[in-house]
Amino acid sequence: GKQGKRGIKGPMGPAGPLGPKGNKGGDGITGDKGVTGPGGADGGAGSNGPDGVRGFYGKGCDGVTEKGGARPKVIDACGVCGGDESECAVTSVSKTAYAVGDPHYRTFDGKSFDYQLRGEFILARHMNDIELQNLQVVCPASTVRCNVGAAVVTKNFNLRFKSQWLGGRISINGRELVVGRDYNYGVWNWLDSQTAYLMQGGSFDVIFNDNPQGDGSQITGYWGYWPGGPLPNNHYMNLYFRAPGRWSSGLSMTGLFANFDNNAEDDWDAIAPSTMWWVKDTASSAFSNDKYLLHWTNRIVKSKEQQKNTQGSANIAINSDTVGHKAVGGTAMLGAQEWDATAWTDEMEKAALKEVDPLTAKMRRKLFAKMAAEGVVERKVGEAAPKTELAHAELDIMPYVGERPSPMRIEQQMLFRKEWKVLDEKQRHMMLAGGVVSNTATGFKHMCMSCVEGTEECAEKKIVKTPKADGITWPTEARKTACEEACFGWLKLPDSPSICSCWIDCSLGVKLELATSNLLTNYMKQRRVLLTPDDGEASEKCLNLDSSPAKVFRGDKPGARMRWTQEFAPNFAITFWWKPDMDATSGTYFKPDRKVILYKGLNQTDSGEYGMPSTKMVYIEIDASTPTKQVVVTVAGVEARVPADKCQSIGEDVFTFFAVTKRDTQVTVWCGKSGAAEAAKVHSFQLDGAEYKTTIDDVIAVGGIKAPEDQYAKGWMGKLNYIGVNYWDKTDKVKLWDVQIPARFTVGEPDACPS
Repeated sequence: GKQGKRGIKGPMGPAGPLGPKGNKGGDGITGDKGVTGPGGADGGAGSNGPDGVRGFYGKGCDGVTEKGGARPKVIDACGVCGGDESECAVTSVSKTAYAVGDPHYRTFDGKSFDYQLRGEFILARHMNDIELQNLQVVCPASTVRCNVGAAVVTKNFNLRFKSQWLGGRISINGRELVVGRDYNYGVWNWLDSQTAYLMQGGSFDVIFNDNPQGDGSQITGYWGYWPGGPLPNNHYMNLYFRAPGRWSSGLSMTGLFANFDNNAEDDWDAIAPSTMWWVKDTASSAFSNDKYLLHWTNRIVKSKEQQKNTQGSANIAINSDTVGHKAVGGTAMLGAQEWDATAWTDEMEKAALKEVDPLTAKMRRKLFAKMAAEGVVERKVGEAAPKTELAHAELDIMPYVGERPSPMRIEQQMLFRKEWKVLDEKQRHMMLAGGVVSNTATGFKHMCMSCVEGTEECAEKKIVKTPKADGITWPTEARKTACEEACFGWLKLPDSPSICSCWIDCSLGVKLELATSNLLTNYMKQRRVLLTPDDGEASEKCLNLDSSPAKVFRGDKPGARMRWTQEFAPNFAITFWWKPDMDATSGTYFKPDRKVILYKGLNQTDSGEYGMPSTKMVYIEIDASTPTKQVVVTVAGVEARVPADKCQSIGEDVFTFFAVTKRDTQVTVWCGKSGAAEAAKVHSFQLDGAEYKTTIDDVIAVGGIKAPEDQYAKGWMGKLNYIGVNYWDKTDKVKLWDVQIPARFTVGEPDACPS
């Protein structure tokens, strides 16, 4: 039938499930701009921009502006416009003041004293030109103090040196410079026309010269190793300030090193009150104030009242009413107590600033250096420290055990004789027991006079055996002749004071052979310098030849004259252990060429630039240009090759011992492999008229100087020794190199280098 009509729409059913998300619609209309929020906090300060260009110099004291950027004339300490202070100088000889060891001070005029405070002090300042400050802290021996920081300040520069940095870093005007990036070892860096610095791994130098036509000043610092205590990096500093003679007016030098007027008697007048030179916690501290530079407004001078109170003082003294410092508030520590300069008293000054007689001061300095370098034996365990001044100086003297003599005893005797002009037998015994004072020592000249017992000569020379020995008494004429021959009869007493020591011991019955052996040991020890120590930190014992130079040792180091000048060292020995870097991609033999290991001579080229001259005084190389590697040695420009089969270990991954010795015109090369029974002479050659020259201006440069990377012998070096000798036994009974070289080989290879 037909479809019926649609029924009425029923009620709405429940909502269906949510459908899928639709497509994103278009962007809406931008709304109105919102209200601006509050301002944010200020950002940090930006870094400083570069220094501006230095302005032109103004007019000098004569009213003239110099042309070409030359410095204007100034009024010197003598009151002369354009003078160099020589007009009122009292000497033309330069003088060196120092603070060394733990520390021992000596002024420019020779006054020796101790200043055992912790703090920062002005050691020396010349007008507004150059100033040296030091930082003293507690040493490993808690009763004494050590230098661990030095600051050299001029009108334009503030240079800081620290023990924790050694030579690897320096601060100049607050900016830290790093070796290899900002400077290189052994290279002078000029800051301006008057000022330059030179860095080494173990030392630094700063030179300043305000008069190019005259002698300038030099500040030198050497680091010493003292482990087992609070010193940064286990190192302390020895500091030296050499002032030219033209600064000796007594008007221009100030500080703890006194006034430099060639008169030690007024040094206390110049130093006291010592609180004037305290700079810790003041604006005058170069250590805490990067912006501290020299200016006439910050030069510290005494007031008229202070000059009146200290003038003519024979002893250290201050007046509490006049103590002061331009930078008020300087502090220092005496013991565990910190003191302000204004609270310092006369008693404190005397407790802190103690004069030491010059002879004791010299001995203490020498023995401290020897103790630090050699680690020698001290007194017996439990034995009380000696109390008298001379005995108190010998901190490292080994116990007296009745043995006469040992090599150590001979060395001790020689050191004391050199400074106290010879001690007699009774004094020597008492010295080691702690019962001798310096003013009882017998003069060197008379102590070394001799006579045969019972002859008239003894009375003529006033030589006696009792009650106190004075001079040398031979039992018989035959013994005298035998002892004089055994004690280097080919030398005269002025050539070596140690001869007198040998005579004394030989006259008292020591066997001739032992006397000669001990004298030889002492004679050579005084002429040998351990450039790299046998003991100490690994970085000092083992040199990494990764640059040219890897290390530079200078001949003008204080006390080095005897080993470097032509007069004292026309003959020499250089010994060391060396091991190649066997890396096949970057090591010693990666590129075939001649490789320099060591150079000795001037550190300038023929044209005067930094480098090596064409005629080399000593040059040790390895020729690796062929598979059969050879040692090549040059002395005074004469080159010689060691046969390849005589020193084959240079091509192996082991240490090889090298020695090059010169005696008159003959040069000898020694070679020894690690683990071998001995080192052997492998080659000799004659100089044939070539002249060997040596001066204190020479250096020993490990890896040469400015050698290209493929022309220095990469690897490791240790136990580097240099010995300078003048006189020789023409009869050849006393063997020098034939004894010394095997002895250095038996010490063995360095133990701090990579295996």
